[in-house]
Amino acid sequence: FNSYSAQVFGAMGIAYAAEMIGTEHDKAYPYTARGLLGEAAYVAARNQAEDGASPLDEVNPPIVQGQFMTTGNALVAIKRMADQNGDAGLQEAAGRSIEWIATHEPQTTQDKVFKVISLMHYGTPDQKRLAWSVVETLASEQRKDGGWKENSASAGSNAIATGQVLYAFKQAGVSIHGDMFRRGVDYLLTHQVNDPASLDNGTWQAMNTAKPPFNDPRVREAVN
Repeated sequence: FNSYSAQVFGAMGIAYAAEMIGTEHDKAYPYTARGLLGEAAYVAARNQAEDGASPLDEVNPPIVQGQFMTTGNALVAIKRMADQNGDAGLQEAAGRSIEWIATHEPQTTQDKVFKVISLMHYGTPDQKRLAWSVVETLASEQRKDGGWKENSASAGSNAIATGQVLYAFKQAGVSIHGDMFRRGVDYLLTHQVNDPASLDNGTWQAMNTAKPPFNDPRVREAVN
């Protein structure tokens, strides 16, 4: 869709994959000497605003909700490439991203999730303590059913918000054996489709989401 928001999702995935398999870059990528990860990182850095934020060019919740997501995903690729090749420009870009994430106030559950993940992975000790305060906020927002809402205006919990919060908790060091984590997992298990006769077996149905209909002009513009 020629979407920057999609590009930084891809950049994040490439960086984590490279880290997992232990490669410095994708030498087989034929289109650039920088390799696939390098190209993704430099594109992300080039699109960064002066204050460190990455642009949001698509409105498509629950996946694409705000600049904490785009900035946090871009940061993963920029920081890994900067650490690999020592590029001072990329290091500065990563620092600006971290500073923006640390100093801006998250609004949605996803904003809070990406703030926690980014600061826990790349922040200073002070910034990690700041992330922990966001963890405490998320903990206070757990609902009686064990799940989390997409945002304060949502009618109730949904699976993607709950799954994202549990992932952020794990990155922050929250015990998976505690009552809060267990209740979140129970929510996911309870709401998973369990019908072997259904093509949706094993999935979670979209519910209580701010996802706009496809005829929303913002969505049409992003897709086109």
